[in-house]
Amino acid sequence: MSYKLVLIVALSLVLAACNKKHSDLAVDQENETQHDFYIVSEDNPKAAKYAKRQWLSQFFLVEQFTVGANTSMLNAIKTNPPGGVLFWNGGGDDSEALKASIQAYSIQAKKMGLNPLLFSTDYEGGANNKTPFHSFVPGVQRFSKGFTKLAHPRWLGESVKQYGLELCQLHGKLMAKELKVVGLNYPLSVVSDLATQALTSVRGISKDAATVSKCVVEINKQFVQHKDIVFVTKHFPGIGLTRGDTHDGVVTSDVMDTGKLLTHLRPFDDLIKSSKSLGQEGQLSIMTTHAKFMGYDPNHLTTESYAVATGLLKNKMQFNGLVVSDAMWMGDYGHLASIDLMPVYMKAFLSGMDLLMIPGNRFKESVSYFRRVFDRKLSVEEKLKLEERMGMGLAEIEVEFDARLDRAIQTHEYVRGSLKHPHEFIEVLSPVETTLKDQQRYMEILTDLGN
Repeated sequence: MSYKLVLIVALSLVLAACNKKHSDLAVDQENETQHDFYIVSEDNPKAAKYAKRQWLSQFFLVEQFTVGANTSMLNAIKTNPPGGVLFWNGGGDDSEALKASIQAYSIQAKKMGLNPLLFSTDYEGGANNKTPFHSFVPGVQRFSKGFTKLAHPRWLGESVKQYGLELCQLHGKLMAKELKVVGLNYPLSVVSDLATQALTSVRGISKDAATVSKCVVEINKQFVQHKDIVFVTKHFPGIGLTRGDTHDGVVTSDVMDTGKLLTHLRPFDDLIKSSKSLGQEGQLSIMTTHAKFMGYDPNHLTTESYAVATGLLKNKMQFNGLVVSDAMWMGDYGHLASIDLMPVYMKAFLSGMDLLMIPGNRFKESVSYFRRVFDRKLSVEEKLKLEERMGMGLAEIEVEFDARLDRAIQTHEYVRGSLKHPHEFIEVLSPVETTLKDQQRYMEILTDLGN
């Protein structure tokens, strides 16, 4: 078997992994329309009045398998609102169905006096699934009906020598404009990882850090220009340093060389600096990876690493936007019992995650658990499990939790408070009707590159 064929097979497998159905998602699919699926009962009415406590549910980006504004989520927005909703689009719905769902949830959030909710999906590109390697592999673009079928991001890097940043600009413009039409204001967009491992071979823009930096900065500028839509990039601090797939289990980077580490950080660093220079840092969000990096923190996955999420990203790189976790059902996390999983969520939050992406069926127990930590009402077993995961006593954990809560609320206020509610700018036109001229030029370049 030739090297090229091996590469194509590997690409197909790893990108298929990004679309595979996990048991948590199967539970969501079967049960998310139940009337009480997302609603958390209040077991401590006296504490419910505290403003900070009312924020606890908003640190979760809740996955919804199918498109549709279900009654349970509408009611949860009244009582225990999430920070946002991520649509998996398990039913293959179109732009109009997505628009209607977002509009209903957005109107409910405004009625309740909340900051705008974040509406999300995986949207890197690749519905146009031809690769620069003369193969066809699935992309990471969960909605394509009513939207432009975007190319794999690797084409953006391939285009730079001949077309400069024009294709990068068009990719960002098509995304920002079309997604804003339906109200999707927090897309998990193009990765800032270098294309140096199988998982990023076509999802990544290039193996060259300078090329990746210039391209993602240009894409982000398009989001800034269109306003009220956040550019979410991933997977900090760069999964191009790793081998393997975090969907399946623990992936570790053994790289210790400072120069190489900095090379993979460069796109993230340049994005942060560019956003600051534009005065719109809140329109940039960074997703971390579940991988472990021996060069940064040999003891923790990035999701639970204070050294990486807070020490490196927030403090050293001075990032003030939302830091979001990768899906919390991936890898070993997806096999943990609740008694062990909830301490992971708490540790991730304390490490610097402002938003935890979780399956819908975990939302109720997660909010209840965070409330019990706030109320100082953990059971004996829960206390022991949390202390074990955190490596410190409960009293110290509670002090850290209180301080972290203040910082997380401040970040959410800064980001979400600067956005409009999506229903206030959703358009009647379908997404593809708003970008016809840009689509034409985008396709002209792709056709020329593919010849």
